[in-house]
Amino acid sequence: MMWRIASFTLAGGISAVLGFWVIDRNPPSTVIRATVATSDVKPGGDLQVAYEIVRYRSCRTTINRFLIDSTQARFTLDDLRLAGAPGPLGRDWYITTLPIPLNFAPGKARYRVVSSYVCNPIHLISPIITEARDIEFVVVL
Repeated sequence: MMWRIASFTLAGGISAVLGFWVIDRNPPSTVIRATVATSDVKPGGDLQVAYEIVRYRSCRTTINRFLIDSTQARFTLDDLRLAGAPGPLGRDWYITTLPIPLNFAPGKARYRVVSSYVCNPIHLISPIITEARDIEFVVVL
């Protein structure tokens, strides 16, 4: 009888943990504001983007980054892979610098970011993915 109670208690505990992991779908950080710090950028120059962010918890993060020029050509930047939060928990501000390719067409352009997070073992199968955020800027010759 004692083993049966222990087995049910263990199964209940495991089920509760798995249930919590399955419903855990909130991103571990929120971007409050993302603005271009450099108004006009030349091909071959650097784009600076200023971020204001709130981090709630530290999770393994992959950041996919793309530049899209005025002709809708897409340039993929190296992905950022982080073992945890890239900064302190709570509110934070930082500036990131991105190289603009030499063959980037002049005109209105966009910087797109898609982040995915792994905060528990279930997220290895189905990570938390944030919507793409586009930051607009202008490329001049």
